[in-house]
Amino acid sequence: MYLLEKCCISLRHNHLLERKNWLWDYIRPSYEKVIRWVAGAKGLQRIINGTDPIRILPQFRSIPETYEPQVWKRLMAEVRAGDIVADIGSFVGLYTLTLAKRVGPNGKVVSFEPDPENFVALQAHVKLNNVSDRVELIQAAVGLDGEWVAFEGGRHSESRVAMNGNGQTGRTQLVTLDQIFVKRR
Repeated sequence: MYLLEKCCISLRHNHLLERKNWLWDYIRPSYEKVIRWVAGAKGLQRIINGTDPIRILPQFRSIPETYEPQVWKRLMAEVRAGDIVADIGSFVGLYTLTLAKRVGPNGKVVSFEPDPENFVALQAHVKLNNVSDRVELIQAAVGLDGEWVAFEGGRHSESRVAMNGNGQTGRTQLVTLDQIFVKRR
């Protein structure tokens, strides 16, 4: 994380200033411009759980560097160069990016994300981190049969398959892993 970001976060969470919403509302537009300028074409750096450097788009600057540490440690310990890995429900690609770096040029990450907004961000993050050669992006949900399913999208990391159909905002394609990996190990 950039020093500027760390300083701003510390300032924002200072107990003397935390209830000064009028101040933050005034400063935020300038801060947004500065962050976009600092990020430039390279994006903002995050070192996830102290081990895995990735780059993210400025609008995702709230993504923390500590992210599901127990799951992360266990999963990353199992991945080897040359592996083929499925990332189901990729959101904006934290796991996809790191897995792609770990599987190397001879491996592959097949990344599934049904939410259209998240999928666009996922595509941008894959390109930003230069791992397009080892990531296959599929805009679909994964399930037991390849049909269509009710889906509540546009909820960022909370987008989901709507099991009962209540509050559904649309439908998304449902694929099976057997369909996608039919001729792969």
